[in-house]
Order: sequence, then C-alpha cells, then structure tokens
Amino acid sequence: MSTEYYGLRAPFTAIRIIDGPKRIVQLDIDGTFAGELACAPADCPIVLRGLADRTSGVASRGASGSVYYRSGWDRITPDALQLISEYGDLTTLGEVRRGVAP
Repeated sequence: MSTEYYGLRAPFTAIRIIDGPKRIVQLDIDGTFAGELACAPADCPIVLRGLADRTSGVASRGASGSVYYRSGWDRITPDALQLISEYGDLTTLGEVRRGVAP
C-alpha cells in the first residue's frame, strides 16, 4: 500500500493544530498568522485534505517504505516542508523520509 503526500494549497505556508475538545487549525501565509478554523477531532482530516494542493503531489511512500519524489521535488527539499497525506494527516517531508509519517 502506498501513501501520497501533498503540499499546502496556496497561499498557505504553514499549519498548526491545537488539540482540545475542538481542534483548532491555524493557518499562516508567508510566516504571518492568517486565521484559524475550529473543527471536531473526527472532522480534522477532512479539513486538512481540503487544504492540500492535490494538483501536484510532492512525494509518495511505497509499500516497501521507499520514498518517491514527484517532478520538481527531490532530496534537497528541506525536511521541515509540511505535507498533508491523502488521508488528512499533517506531517513533514522529514518524517516521510524517515518512515515515521502516518
């Protein structure tokens, strides 16, 4: 089974999730706070999938654990790059590379 990972939909450049009775999804644009969304924990993956740029995947992890990069992305892309999996999990490229991403 493979998993696809996507970058953030423009213009967003960072996402933070604050756990609580409702999850707060905070959004940044170029390092500046842009706003936040409150959602039920069960709905958070749906919200995150909506924030993923599904038109161009960054990487995929194959069943063997190997990471495959899409066109324009490669091994020099920073580990801190935030990605959203096809299942709505927020992770980083570094976690995908190390095999610890959901």
